[in-house]
Amino acid sequence: MGSKARVPSHPLARVVDEVIRLRSRLQTVFSGTHVGSGLSSLEMTVLTAVIEARTPPTVPQIGRSIGHHRQVIQRAANSLVQAGLLAIALNPDHKRAHLMQATAKGVASYARATKRAQEATQGLMQTLESRDCERLAQDLLRLRTRIESYLKVMRNSSNQSTPRLQGLARRMSDPKGMDEASIRRSLNELSPRQAPPKLRSTKKKT
Repeated sequence: MGSKARVPSHPLARVVDEVIRLRSRLQTVFSGTHVGSGLSSLEMTVLTAVIEARTPPTVPQIGRSIGHHRQVIQRAANSLVQAGLLAIALNPDHKRAHLMQATAKGVASYARATKRAQEATQGLMQTLESRDCERLAQDLLRLRTRIESYLKVMRNSSNQSTPRLQGLARRMSDPKGMDEASIRRSLNELSPRQAPPKLRSTKKKT
């Protein structure tokens, strides 16, 4: 019995697969950076997002940036505020979406976690090349920028693409639709399909 022909993956599906796997490996490497801070991984992620933002972000902005639902980010932000690591500031552009700012205590906690992360990085970089990391970071930045531009266009117009791509854009713009299975399923819909093999006739020629 012959082996079943493998349907070629869409190039973007391969990118998604590698990014998901890479994220898992990096989380393992840096899992100890927030040990001793009393914060969960998500709380440290939110604190980092606030400190590294160019301007004080809102909870919805943080959620869109790191791919989590607003309610999940809000709970983490509330815990950080209660711990005195974040402070709430009025937003002149939106009465309900407050701005998040790090306190001196929050900056100090972030600095300690950053130091531990640098130690983990030094160990990891013994097996990696800085040039490869820099090139990959630039490629991923360019890819992310183009995807963000595409999503912005899709939100503003429903006639810019096929219904299949529109559905993919909606799922990718919704944090609840950013799970691995749904992304792979959406991208596989765009993958080239191989034609079924022709069956050899069993009739004898007369």
